[in-house]
Amino acid sequence: LTAPVVGGSTDPLYLDVKLRAGESLTVPVVEGYNAFLYLFEGGVSVNGDNVRVEHTATLSDGDRVTLLAGEQGARRLLLAGKPIGEPIAQYGPFVMNTQEEIEQALRDYRAGTLAEPA
Repeated sequence: LTAPVVGGSTDPLYLDVKLRAGESLTVPVVEGYNAFLYLFEGGVSVNGDNVRVEHTATLSDGDRVTLLAGEQGARRLLLAGKPIGEPIAQYGPFVMNTQEEIEQALRDYRAGTLAEPA
């Protein structure tokens, strides 16, 4: 498998996976990396556990993820990467390291200054 996003300090794995009904796929994941699954079409079992449509799952540590599509097939994003060990604060679409940074991002957004002009 080749992911469209490569390199960087987190060594990301970013896959958009589509499987027909009953198809399966095993994806190697570096042990110790964080992994996340977002299912947005159909149904799938992940390492034997069923996941419903529009469901997210944070995966436990291991060296692979096995996906098996349900009767309707399935489409999902599978992301994994090296943990960076930083604190996370999240509000809506904003993800920062502290609540103070979230509050500043919200002030910048409301003021129309969130992004610098090109």
